[in-house]
Amino acid sequence: MLYLDLHRIDEAGPVFVQNLEAQRQVLGQGHPDTLRAQANLSGFYLSRERFAKAALLVEKGLEQSRTGLGSRHGPTQLYLVLMIK
Repeated sequence: MLYLDLHRIDEAGPVFVQNLEAQRQVLGQGHPDTLRAQANLSGFYLSRERFAKAALLVEKGLEQSRTGLGSRHGPTQLYLVLMIK
């Protein structure tokens, strides 16, 4: 999150994408850490007003999280908050 703290927001995007891709390869799509990484990328897209990209990731992540982890698990709750934004 250093890029965000330094207000180098555009440089943070590729890092979020790389992190998500690495999580998917190592842990798999349904792993809680992967779902959190996807939520982080969604939040980044929201902050940059890329609403269509954010919406796709949030909808997909919410479905995967509810199915794989349940409605009370942390990533599921995170996606619900992102849906509100």
